[in-house]
Amino acid sequence: MNSWSYYELQRQIEYKARWEGLKVIYVDARGTSSLCAACGSKLNSNSTNRQLWCPKCKILIDRDVNAARNILARGLGSALTPQPCEAMVQEWRKPNPESRW
Repeated sequence: MNSWSYYELQRQIEYKARWEGLKVIYVDARGTSSLCAACGSKLNSNSTNRQLWCPKCKILIDRDVNAARNILARGLGSALTPQPCEAMVQEWRKPNPESRW
């Protein structure tokens, strides 16, 4: 997958989502790493590493984790219809000592 173009990755995700009956939601990622995922205020960067600090909630968070949470929140906010889900239950079976896997 490292050699795939952005378009190929997007195409594969869309294909697999259709295969599973899932909807792909596109979200504008602009500003997701600069706003706090918890309270929405502007984050301060820590120049020594990839951590961001929120002066309002007093949290220290990795900028990629913060951006992922903001993207998730935007995606869930734009989903106007609930997605169907399927629960799977695995039946428990007593192991057969005579079988070899």
